[in-house]
Amino acid sequence: MRKTEEGRVLAPEQRLDPEQALTMFTKEAAYSLIEENDLGTIGEGKQADMVILSEDPLSTPPETWEKQMRVEMIIVGGEIVYTSNQFKAVN
Repeated sequence: MRKTEEGRVLAPEQRLDPEQALTMFTKEAAYSLIEENDLGTIGEGKQADMVILSEDPLSTPPETWEKQMRVEMIIVGGEIVYTSNQFKAVN
């Protein structure tokens, strides 16, 4: 959410909800690259590029994401390329 220094929300009518944003950056991005058969969704035979977050972005208020949500793991081509220290300690 874009805000001024005074806290006023800019262009609230242009905001995307979390589900719209997630779709835009995954499924629709793959479609725009003509890669929807390999990218954008999780499925058999697909690239398996994904990020594991500490919170569910669809049920966590967007205004808390920056302070509350962390990247716990990054998987590229089915291989783990990053794991947070906190995630390692739990698993």
